[in-house]
Amino acid sequence: MSSSNQNPVVLLGTLLVLQAVGVGVPLASFGVFVTAISEDFETSRSVISLGLTLFMVSQAVAGPLIGGLADRVGVRAIALLGAALLSVGVLGLSMMPGLPGVAVFFVGPTALGAVALGPLIAAKAVSEAFTENRASALGISGVGPSLGGLLLPPVLAIGIEQLGWREICAATGWIIGLAILPLVWFGLRGVAGGPQEGEAATNPPGLTFLRQREFWVLLAVFGSSFAVLVATGATLPPLASDRGADGASAALLVSIFSVSGIAGNVFFGWLADRMDHRRVVWLAQLPLMAMCVALVRSESGTWLPLIAAVGGTAGGLTALWATLIGDVWPAAYFGRIMGVMGMLMLPLNIAGVQLAALSFDRQGGYGAAFAVFALAIVAAAVVLLAFRHDAEEASTLDSGRE
Repeated sequence: MSSSNQNPVVLLGTLLVLQAVGVGVPLASFGVFVTAISEDFETSRSVISLGLTLFMVSQAVAGPLIGGLADRVGVRAIALLGAALLSVGVLGLSMMPGLPGVAVFFVGPTALGAVALGPLIAAKAVSEAFTENRASALGISGVGPSLGGLLLPPVLAIGIEQLGWREICAATGWIIGLAILPLVWFGLRGVAGGPQEGEAATNPPGLTFLRQREFWVLLAVFGSSFAVLVATGATLPPLASDRGADGASAALLVSIFSVSGIAGNVFFGWLADRMDHRRVVWLAQLPLMAMCVALVRSESGTWLPLIAAVGGTAGGLTALWATLIGDVWPAAYFGRIMGVMGMLMLPLNIAGVQLAALSFDRQGGYGAAFAVFALAIVAAAVVLLAFRHDAEEASTLDSGRE
């Protein structure tokens, strides 16, 4: 059941498209621009790739601000701002004569616009709009980033090859401005914004949630799990190449991983509406654990597609993260809490990628890194025992402390 005035199908479809664009254009498609931009500016690929790190830092820092604004003025206003910023940012990339200007537009309006159209805002909208079957709705909405990562990079790569990177950026910027802005205007009508009556009493504004045990439990559990997923996505192509796969086969693994993430989001979201949420998280962690163990023990590339398919289903943890946040805190403050938690997860994501690279440099393989990742998943499962998943009890006790 939806508490929004908007049709649930229209709302979820809109959020899916927004996330596909917000994640698929600047983040998932970053790699297809690297060669063309490095050749245009006659600089190394490592310098261009540094932009991705700065982009992620910018997004993490902006998350609490944009999430807090969404709590105050509603997701529709923030998504409209995000579409405008992303359009201006991508258009600006096409016009800059020098690399510093490209960096400013990429780390500035492009990154901020992507946050305002991304998973944080979508999860906030679903939490506001759905009072029943919320986890299923979060799972369906969460398909957007994986879908964008699956479909947009090859399309943009063909465009770059045929027209050039500047022309594709210009065309993409205009499409976002002319198509996504109207989609936000009509697709997000009726989604509530700001605290509803009675909610401020159970969770006052500010950063009081930082004093709650549940916040740090969820940060540890999902932060470590997401770090493993991010590191795996970055590691699969070179790992496949090391085991004899050609470039096309290595790229196919990323697609398999993304498609499995789509299935995982829908399935585990559906399951969370029917089972205890902690148990569903443990079930979602099982394929991630199995993937890590398999990558430690297997030295053959034959099983890599199956390993990627199994591990990718753990992408459903994204929907479960939002679901468990909603178990404890009112939807009206969801953006702020998820934004701060996401910002604090950034060091874990960076550490996971660096650990995998260090493992390869020191030992010539990724086995040691995935052994550590497996232990991290076990530790996360144990930490989840400390999560007080009775939302009503949690709110009552924490209000009593204050």
